[in-house]
Amino acid sequence: LLHQGSNTVMWPMWFFETFSQASGDPVGKTQKNLEGTAKFTDAPDVEGFKLIKQWVDDGILSKDSLSVDQDGMRAAFAAGKSAMYYGGTWEIPSLQSSVKDFKWGVFAFPKMDGTPGAPGHGGGADNGICVASSIPPEKLDAAIKFIEYLTQPEVATLYLAPEQPIAASIKGVPQVDDAYAVELRKEAFPSTIKFLDWIWPSEVATATASAIAGIVGGTTTPEEAAASIQTTFDDLKAQGNWPPK
Repeated sequence: LLHQGSNTVMWPMWFFETFSQASGDPVGKTQKNLEGTAKFTDAPDVEGFKLIKQWVDDGILSKDSLSVDQDGMRAAFAAGKSAMYYGGTWEIPSLQSSVKDFKWGVFAFPKMDGTPGAPGHGGGADNGICVASSIPPEKLDAAIKFIEYLTQPEVATLYLAPEQPIAASIKGVPQVDDAYAVELRKEAFPSTIKFLDWIWPSEVATATASAIAGIVGGTTTPEEAAASIQTTFDDLKAQGNWPPK
């Protein structure tokens, strides 16, 4: 299995999966960590990293992932050089256009043996539009009107339909009804949790990505990974940058 490991911001997606199973309540535990009533070094957090390490130790997740980007990951799979890769629903159009010589399929991140929590997949709306908090007040009305235009179903279909959404984030935009999409809507979507890096401070997200890369490369233990993230968070608090003002 290859992952786009050189694109480091994608590593935390593995932790979203394993931490859900290790903790049973990944969002709740994350909130406690950020409130200071729990720590990133607690047993469930460390176990989340241990479960990622298990993929490497079992010979499934290749260390070659560390030097592979998204294009390389996709190309290796299409050429039959990797058995599978981990991604999101956005990968489907690429698979359909590039894989011609064999039959491929999709399945959700599996339940790992001995974990107390149910599988929970990091995710969110297929697409989202927001207004920057720093927008000048005199430009806000124009921005809102532009968003109103972009979210009209007939307009949104123009830019969302090519992505073949499994679940349309705007009512009226057609969604895919292929067998894989029906299965994912039934099995995976109800188990989808919020992307934890939408909750973490950006510094914690960066530290998590670096820690996972270290685990995959064999230079960092799960315990060291968790400790590095707690240290990053403690530094944020010491510098007065958390909680947000």
